[in-house]
Amino acid sequence: MSLRTARWLTDAGAEPLATRVPAARAHLPALPGSASLLHLQRTAGNAAVAGTVAAQRYGSAPADECPCQAEDASPPVAQRQRAETAAGAVPVVQRTTIGPILDEYFSPLSSPRVWVMEESDPYTVLVRGWQPVIDGQAWLLHHLEQNAADWATRHRTTPGWSPGMSGHDLAAASNLVPHPPGTDPGTCRNAFIPYFGVEVGRVLAGPAGRLIPRFETWELHTCPIGSFTLRATVDAIDQAAGTATVNIWMQNEMSRRSFGRFADQAVLSGQETQYMWWHWRVRHRWVPAPPPPAPAPPLVLTGDLLFDFNSATVRPEARSVLVAALPALRARPSTNIVGHTDSRGTDEYNQKLSERRAQAVVAVLLAEDGSLSGRLNASGRGEAEPVDTNKTPAGRQHNRRVELATR
Repeated sequence: MSLRTARWLTDAGAEPLATRVPAARAHLPALPGSASLLHLQRTAGNAAVAGTVAAQRYGSAPADECPCQAEDASPPVAQRQRAETAAGAVPVVQRTTIGPILDEYFSPLSSPRVWVMEESDPYTVLVRGWQPVIDGQAWLLHHLEQNAADWATRHRTTPGWSPGMSGHDLAAASNLVPHPPGTDPGTCRNAFIPYFGVEVGRVLAGPAGRLIPRFETWELHTCPIGSFTLRATVDAIDQAAGTATVNIWMQNEMSRRSFGRFADQAVLSGQETQYMWWHWRVRHRWVPAPPPPAPAPPLVLTGDLLFDFNSATVRPEARSVLVAALPALRARPSTNIVGHTDSRGTDEYNQKLSERRAQAVVAVLLAEDGSLSGRLNASGRGEAEPVDTNKTPAGRQHNRRVELATR
């Protein structure tokens, strides 16, 4: 951070970086002016002590030995954050990429830049422990489990794709997380005021300011994110085994919209959009859903058994045949009752006869068991779907039939 930028921060007053927070909601106090520089120096000194203690306590976040973590592996920074929160302390983390991003954004010579933070980057490790990210990733993985065949064909990682200032992997499944908790103005104020205060103290301390550690809290890293989008593809997937290597990108932009009305006061900073991408992979396992049961074969009843020649009235002695079919029909969610005829007669006549015979069968079944109401659908195919030749009496007899098939 330059001295000019530091002076602008102290004189103009700073509001928190909260993505897409309306200006009307960002009622935050200004940072102290030059009269409070001694206080800022004290704050910087206190921050140095706090940063030293934090560094001794936490150490460096270890990089993963494998470039692909299992999804139940808790990020180290997240574990530390939860431990500190449980202990009632404000977690202070080591410097991550958020510092250079803020420096570039507020610099008078700011320029658009793409920031790609891979899995081992401390900022990526940290945001993976943020609950909105955990929930957003869980939603994508659940969608993968329920639609594995679709992911295997539509959401394969595109070879050679890389993030930029626009666009994304078009094969990716997306999940937008709007305005997650922790990006509200109050939380951001509490995170940004001490951060900027320490930055001013580092500038005013001259060369010795380099010895003063930055004051970066957990909230400082989540507030600039605001709404974000998670995009996922699969590098590899085995549907039968229930395993997949999932490639996840988290996307957001730091722009003038991130600062609301505060952006108009930033006359000495470039405020060029910073394009932020966090990247990691997950090895995901699930129990594959059993394949759907094969549909029951259609029950075929000979037309000559059920009806007299050229008739749509079920024979009295044939009712027992339909009654015997009731247990199978009760086990089905729904059944199509389809009538068929042979080729004797006109197409129009045979079509109507097949429909009347199907309706007659439905009427008998419902008379025997009214609980099947709404689950039986009558239709006719006339002579259009023969199962045998119409040139012989035996073949025509096979074609005169009623089929009871699962819908």
